[in-house]
Amino acid sequence: RTSGDCSVVVGGKFNSTGSAGYSFIGGGISNVGNTATSIGGGRQNTTSNSYATISGGYRNTSSGSKSGVLGGQCNTASGSYSTISGGYLNTSSSLASSVGGGRKNLAQGIYSKIGGGICNNTCNATSNCLALGSVVVGGVGNNTTGGTWDLATCVFTVAPTICNVGSMSFVGGGFQNRVTGDCSVVVGGRNNLACVGTSFVGGGNTNIASAF
Repeated sequence: RTSGDCSVVVGGKFNSTGSAGYSFIGGGISNVGNTATSIGGGRQNTTSNSYATISGGYRNTSSGSKSGVLGGQCNTASGSYSTISGGYLNTSSSLASSVGGGRKNLAQGIYSKIGGGICNNTCNATSNCLALGSVVVGGVGNNTTGGTWDLATCVFTVAPTICNVGSMSFVGGGFQNRVTGDCSVVVGGRNNLACVGTSFVGGGNTNIASAF
């Protein structure tokens, strides 16, 4: 269903752009578009800001201006120019932030990136500017602490606590590594912490880099 100027719904079922203009839905079921947005297909996907795009998947939301979701399920790209390639329950919520895939990852810092994994975060509760350019390539629960990880099901049965990250920080992978210092690095391992600027941990278990 469409009544807006220059809007198109090609096919599918129960798709709607309402009165929005210059929007496009290619097909699928119960997708909802807004002004100057596009949805390729899938089911119950929603675009709600100008030039937002969803290619497909299920219950994805692209609500940031010029944001995009390629596919997956229950992903949300809410920052301007933010992107999510796929996965499940991922969120990309800041300017030009991105998540490649995985599950329950949160990219909240400006220009921050998460490649994949589970429950990884690039966040700073004080300001998303303080997590500027932070990166997590993959792993589990990086930039979090606590929680209960169930190895049999590969999920946190008790959610971990998200930790603030430093700007331009980097985690390669591993389990619950944290980078709180600006330009700090943890390559991998488990429960490692780089907590001052330009500090470095290569790997291992429960190492702390707390001085230059």
